[in-house]
Amino acid sequence: MKKLLYVFGFLVLLFVAAAVIIPIVLKEPITTAVKEEANANLNATIDFKDVSISLLRSFPDLYVGVEELSVTGKDEFEGRTLVYLKTLVLDVDLMSAFSGKPVINEIALTGGLANVIVLENGKANYDIVPESEDAAAEKAPAESSSDGAFAIQLKRFVIDGLEVMYTDKQGGMAFSTSRIDMTLGGDFSAERTALETNILLETVKLSTGGVSYLNGVELELKADVDADMVNKSYTLNQNEFRINGLHLSLDGNITMPNDEDINLDLVYAAAKTEFKEILSLVPGIYAKDFSDVQASGSLELSGMVKGTYN
Repeated sequence: MKKLLYVFGFLVLLFVAAAVIIPIVLKEPITTAVKEEANANLNATIDFKDVSISLLRSFPDLYVGVEELSVTGKDEFEGRTLVYLKTLVLDVDLMSAFSGKPVINEIALTGGLANVIVLENGKANYDIVPESEDAAAEKAPAESSSDGAFAIQLKRFVIDGLEVMYTDKQGGMAFSTSRIDMTLGGDFSAERTALETNILLETVKLSTGGVSYLNGVELELKADVDADMVNKSYTLNQNEFRINGLHLSLDGNITMPNDEDINLDLVYAAAKTEFKEILSLVPGIYAKDFSDVQASGSLELSGMVKGTYN
C-alpha cells in the first residue's frame, strides 16, 4: 500500500513539475516564432511585451495571456495604431485540442484602443493581409462545413474597457466611444445558436456628412439573439435597448444577405419616457436651439424600422 501511495505521489509531483516547467521552457521559442511569423505574413507590425502560458492557473484548461499587444500600420498608415490591447487572455480546453476541434472557453480583451481608418481612396488600415493571400482565400473552396475540417469552438467573448474609433474619410463618417464593455456567450462554431448579449458603450459620438447626430450619449443593449450563422440572420425577442435614459424594447430580425446590404425588420416600443430624455438625443448641430427649453412630462412611443441599409 505504501508503495502505491509513493508511486501516486511521485506521479502527482511529476505532473505539477511538468505543468510549471514546460510553459517556462516553451515560452521563449513560442513568443519568438509567433512574432516572426506574424510580421512576415501581415502588412503591419505586430508586437507584445510578454506572454504567459500556464497549465495551473485555470486547470484543467490552458491559460494563455498576452500583455500590451499592438498592431501598427505600414505605408500610408505608418506609425498609426490599429489595435492596442493591455491584455489578451485565452482560456482553452486543453483536452479538446487533441481531438482536432479545440474549444476556447473564453477570449477576453481588457483595456486599450481599436482605431479603424478609411482613407479618401478607400484604403483601410485593417486590410493587413497581403492581396495575394486574399485572392487565394477567395478562390479556395469552402471547407469549413465539411466533417473533416479543422474547427474551433468559442463559448464566450469578453471586451472590458476598450476605446473604439472609426474614421471613414471616403464616406465622411466618424464614430467613437470612450469605452465599450461587451459580453457574448454562445457556441460561435454552431450553424445556429442562442447568443447572450450585453453591450455598454459610453460617450458615443457619431457624425456623418458634417452633421453630428450623437454627442456623448450612452448606449446599452441586453439581448438574447437567435443567430443563424449560415444565413447571417439574427432574431431578437423581448430585448432591451437604451439610449441615455430612453429605454426601448426591441424585437425583430436583422439579416445580412451579402457584404453590402443589411435588411432590417424591427419593432420598438417605449413605456413612459420623460421629455428631457428625448431632448438629450437632439443632434448636436441643433442643440443650441433647445438650450433654453425646459421640458416636463412623459410620453409613450412605438414604431418600426423596415428596409435595407447599405
